Amino acid sequence: MIHVIYLDFLSYIWDMRATFNLDLSEILYDSKGETYKRLAEFLDSYDGWMLILDEHTNRHCLPVFIKKFGDKPKRSHILHSGDQNKTLDRCSSIWTKLTEIKANRNFALVNLGGGLVTDIAGFAAACYMRGIDYVNIPTSLLGMIDAAHGGKTGINYKGLKNQIGAFHMPSMVLMDVDYLSLLSESEMKSGYAEIMKHALIADPELWEKLKIYKNILEIKEWRAIVKRSVQIKFDIVKEDPLELGERKLLNFGHTIGHAFESYSHELDSIGLSHGEAVAAGMIVESAISADLGLLAQGTFEEIARAILDIYPKFKYDESDFSSLFTYISHDKKNTEGILNFTLLKSIGQGIYDQEVEAEVIRKGLKKYMELR
Repeated sequence: MIHVIYLDFLSYIWDMRATFNLDLSEILYDSKGETYKRLAEFLDSYDGWMLILDEHTNRHCLPVFIKKFGDKPKRSHILHSGDQNKTLDRCSSIWTKLTEIKANRNFALVNLGGGLVTDIAGFAAACYMRGIDYVNIPTSLLGMIDAAHGGKTGINYKGLKNQIGAFHMPSMVLMDVDYLSLLSESEMKSGYAEIMKHALIADPELWEKLKIYKNILEIKEWRAIVKRSVQIKFDIVKEDPLELGERKLLNFGHTIGHAFESYSHELDSIGLSHGEAVAAGMIVESAISADLGLLAQGTFEEIARAILDIYPKFKYDESDFSSLFTYISHDKKNTEGILNFTLLKSIGQGIYDQEVEAEVIRKGLKKYMELR
């Protein structure tokens, strides 16, 4: 039995009745911490559990967790934050701790953090003793929208994003929007890019709401926006949990976006955030869609303008294309050397498994460069 628990304006539960059979079963309105009691009851069924955090969630989010949960965790393990630390070594540190405390198969991890924490710890859970249970408590907007549910876990490898991983569903996802008040504007922007993506591939009405904003701090209706965005992802994952078909729609913006993100970290230790990279990737992939005749030119321009109102441009020139293509060629959607993309036919209608020639990609990269 897998549960997704939401507090406050996201107070509803998804009941996943089988490992990959997701079903929106009931709505529970609860802003008084009742769901943390349910978490405690859930964890009582295990021989033990360990809280996984990074240094930021340890400092800022752990006090909120302890206050609402009502007790300090007996065991915890702190990871280093930053995408450069999404590595096998950090994952191995969890396995080492589990081994030292003699954790058995009836042991659970509780992952309190953003995508780095839930991805690494979820992968650690997938592999330890061939799979133990884990709970995700996402503390970032990006985690709530994307990383914490859907069962994708993994690490980066040799500079490639999420190259090693496994599908391993969380046993519970508890979403508490109180954690969002602890985020910076840049962290909120990183999650907002995924909301824009969901609108572009599946919901033109949501896009109409989003495109008017030039500053996400102006947004007042987070409840409706976040709830709808998560619903879009769950509807897609329900139909295709192992990404054999329709789930590939969720990769829109990510083929180019992951290349931008990886290359930016090669150029600079800070680099682009995931959201900044995906935002730029969505513009390039919209340009490719237009160049292939799938998307109207005016629609591409509308998408580019709405995204650039929120996100700064990633600066590169044609001398960087070779390096970018190195990352693009390693994308997991590629098959037998064919570069496969998820593209747009219109706002709200994505299309996957689109073979794109290298020259068309170059034109899309160049078109992005020339935007003002």
